Parts: sequence; C-alpha cells; structure tokens
Amino acid sequence: MKTKGVVLVEPGKVEVVERELVVGPHDVLVETEVAGICGTDKNFYLGRVPKMNGPGYRKNDTLMNLPFAIGHEGGGIVRDVGAGVRRFKPGDHVMNFDVNATMAEYFVADENNLEPSPEGLESEVACLGEAIACATFSGLHSNVNLGDAVVVYGVGFAGQIIAQVMKKKGAATVVVVDIVDEKLELAKSLGADVAINAAKDDPVAAVLDLTGGKGADVVAEAAGVDRTINQAIESVRHNGTLVFYSWVTQDVTINISRLHHDSLNLINTGLVHHTRQERTVWTPWALRPVVQGLTQITPLFNRRFDLEDAVEAFRRDAEDGVTVKTLLVA
Repeated sequence: MKTKGVVLVEPGKVEVVERELVVGPHDVLVETEVAGICGTDKNFYLGRVPKMNGPGYRKNDTLMNLPFAIGHEGGGIVRDVGAGVRRFKPGDHVMNFDVNATMAEYFVADENNLEPSPEGLESEVACLGEAIACATFSGLHSNVNLGDAVVVYGVGFAGQIIAQVMKKKGAATVVVVDIVDEKLELAKSLGADVAINAAKDDPVAAVLDLTGGKGADVVAEAAGVDRTINQAIESVRHNGTLVFYSWVTQDVTINISRLHHDSLNLINTGLVHHTRQERTVWTPWALRPVVQGLTQITPLFNRRFDLEDAVEAFRRDAEDGVTVKTLLVA
C-alpha cells in the first residue's frame, strides 16, 4: 500500500511524499494517530549526526543515509499483521520504539519494535509513549531520595518530565535551568521550586548558593550541549549523582578529573537503548505514574501541526526556542 510521510531530503529540508509500504511476515501495519518531533529528529534536520564507532558498528557508520524517512515517536491502531506476528492483532493500540518512519499516515514496524499502549492513557499521550517512558524512566532511576536537592539542566520535553518525577520521588528542592523563560515558567507551574535562566545568571553559582556551597545531591543533564554538561558536573556535591539523559551529537571536553576525584555516581538512563527484553519489562513500569496521573504530560504538547504541514513544523521546532513538544497529527 501507499502512504504519505515525511522524508528528510537534506539538512534543513523535509518533504511530505508518497511512499510504498510492504508488510513482511513479522511486520505490523499501524495507522498513525499522532507522531512527535524528537530532539533526535531536530538534530537530524540540523545535520547533527554523530559517528557510531562502538562495537557492532562499522567504522564511521552513521544513523541514517539521505533521503531518510524520518520519525520514531508515534503510535496508533494496528490495521494489519504479517503471518508470523504473535504479539499484536488488528485493532490493538501500539507505541513505536524504533526508527520506523512514524511521521506518516501509516508506518510498518517489526512486532518487536512496538509495545502495547497501557490502558488508561488518552490516545495522544499513548502515542508518545516511547518519549514519555524514556523520560519517566530517567527520573525514576536517578537516585533521588526523600529530602534531596536536585537540578535539571534543560527543560524541554524530557527535562520537564524528569523534574516532575524527581519531585514526586521526594526531592525537597527541584531546581530547573534553561535559557527560555517560558519553559522555566512551565516547569514551575508543574512543580519545580526554583528556576534559573542560564542566559542571565550563573547556574552553578546559584546552585552552590542554594545548597550552602555543597552542591546538589542529584543533577540531571537534559540539554545536550558541552556547556550544560560541564555546568552539571560542577553543580553536583561530593559523592553525588550525575544523570546523563541527553543524546550528545558532538564531541565534548569535560572535567573528568572531578568525576574521579569526587567519586561521582554516573547514571546513563536511556531506556530505549536497553535491550528489547529489558525495554519490554521496564516500559509498563515507567508509564505507570503517567497512567496514575502523577505527572502532567498534555501541558507539554504546545505545538500541533497536520502531517501535511510538516515543513513548517520542522522549521518552527528548529527556530522557536519556546517549543517543548511538536505533534504531527496524521
């Protein structure tokens, strides 16, 4: 069958084109309800693609070749399944967990790259289950204890959720750092205690002042640039916890001596980068607080575009610092 979908033609240029879909024996055909523009998609759009040189990759492999049918956030209703599919049937609501060109009317995914949407979630939230689960998982695994002082650098979509989860876990003081006042105001409306605009004030000095010079118990880095990574390192107390959430696309120079000398606890909290088996176990647990209404997600959906308007959606997402999460409605 054919579908209309978003293709990244070159850095800075996307198009909505018609593509052919083929459902293989272990594939699932999903009718997309909502897809999201992730920070990863924004990096692709801006031409920021890291080299993948670890085990399992050929030297200098990248994550995409252009033109690239883009999208990994999204979900919808199963419309067809291959003969070998056992986990899903037509009519099921699913969430995507891999790069499967979700910015389209329909997408095809191997059944192992999908997860069932939890009961109790409204459709729009369920479709963004991958992004929400990843951020919630990060907050839940951040070593926050009752009474802690915590800092979140970068309050885009993930940072907003991480800050909420840390507060619910018992943090006495949640400090959020960003350079966009609107995002900081949103974070405070959702439970953050202190907001610091790093374009106006030194966030490290502010954190040290708030903590009597000791530094925060837990600091999460969710901005993904060298400056915020180093500021996060300088904001953690001796033996504190540094949580890495961001996908950093460029090489960064950091004060690694501080990590060693002050014996910082380092946690990489990328749920989607666990094995498929671990992801399947952890995802329902990570989404449980969302189903229970303990975190607020819909206020973070502050941009909506029809799929046909994807060109404008990407432009706005790349240029407008106020955007927290852009949704594409198929």
